[in-house]
Amino acid sequence: MGDVLFRAAKKILHEDEMASSKPDKDAVQKQIDENLKRIFEETANQPIPDQLSQLLQQLREQETRK
Repeated sequence: MGDVLFRAAKKILHEDEMASSKPDKDAVQKQIDENLKRIFEETANQPIPDQLSQLLQQLREQETRK
């Protein structure tokens, strides 16, 4: 009987260790959200490439000719 209790206690301790080592889902989701927002803001704040600006200018010029 002592062996059974020992194995049960060992299993419970192992499960507790595993549960405490798992990252908190809310914390992980918060970190993902923060990283996505940061990347979006960095991308949105980048200047428009020159080639795209030139193409937009050409489109505007074509529109004014009509």
